[in-house]
Amino acid sequence: MAEEKYLEDAYRYAVKNAYLHEGKAEIAAVVAKIVALHKGINVREIMPKIKDEVSKVNRMKKGEIEAEYKKFEDSYELKPAEKEEGLPKLEWAGKEKVVTRYAPNPNGPLHLGNARAAYLSYLYAEMYKGKFILRYDDTDPKVKTPEKNFYRWIKEDLAWLKVKVHETV
Repeated sequence: MAEEKYLEDAYRYAVKNAYLHEGKAEIAAVVAKIVALHKGINVREIMPKIKDEVSKVNRMKKGEIEAEYKKFEDSYELKPAEKEEGLPKLEWAGKEKVVTRYAPNPNGPLHLGNARAAYLSYLYAEMYKGKFILRYDDTDPKVKTPEKNFYRWIKEDLAWLKVKVHETV
C-alpha cells in the first residue's frame, strides 16, 4: 500500500474528527478509520506518522479546520465493496458444464437447510448448462432408516422448488 494514501486518509479523518469535536482530533478515532480503510495495515509501524498528521491538524485554527473539512466533505464515508449480484462465479469452471449432486438421506422431509443446499446446487448446474443429480444417501440404514414415503416427498419438495432433477441415482 502506498504510504501517501494512508497518510492522506489520516489527515482527512483527523480534520473531520477535529471539526466534529471542537478543534481537537483524537488519535484513536483516526487510527480506527485507517485500520477500517486499509485492511492488514501494520498499526505499530504507521502510528508515529498518524500521530504527526493528528498533531498537524490539532495545531490548526478552527477556521482552517472548517475550510479543510469542507474540501473533503463528500469523501468521508466508508463505502462497502460492490458485490456482484447473483451467484458467485466458479473461477475453475470456465466454459465447462458443471455437474452438481444433492445427496439427502431419505429419513424425513426436506427442511430449510436441505432445500437451500439443493436449490444452490441446482442453480449452479443451470448457470453452467450442466446437470443436477439427485443421489439418495441411504447407504447406512442402521444409522438413519430410510422410509419409502421420504423418497417421494423429497422429489415432490424439489419439484415445488422448481428444481429440475436431470438424473437420480
